[in-house]
Amino acid sequence: MSATECLARAYREDVELWIEPTAAGPRLLFRAKYTLQDGLREELREHKPAVIALLQQNQRMKELGWQVLNFGELYLWSIHTKSDLMALREDNDRFDLTRYGWSPGKPKPAYKKVVASRVEFPEMLERAQSYLQYIEKRCNHA
Repeated sequence: MSATECLARAYREDVELWIEPTAAGPRLLFRAKYTLQDGLREELREHKPAVIALLQQNQRMKELGWQVLNFGELYLWSIHTKSDLMALREDNDRFDLTRYGWSPGKPKPAYKKVVASRVEFPEMLERAQSYLQYIEKRCNHA
């Protein structure tokens, strides 16, 4: 089970997860409305470092204004009504960063531009911020 699967299961079982900073490092805490289902406590314990890292990444992206979708498997930045920048987490915890352009009424993108492929979170975030700055400058000069 991956960290995103742990978060998804906790969500389905109405378990709130959060991180509390301590001198010894971040501490994973939870609050459950009901008794934890079999195995969830063990899964969270087993994947604790990855769950903490994922919660920290999700929080960082929210602070920067990104939408966090599917428990951190996808981050979305709407450039404007017809264009989005998406960071998709792959199985190996690397990201593909892609810009999509949309045509009204069409379910598939009109265009796709790969900004970065199979990069780790810090590099994805750096490239995304650089790309968004480039787009902003380009739009201001048009």
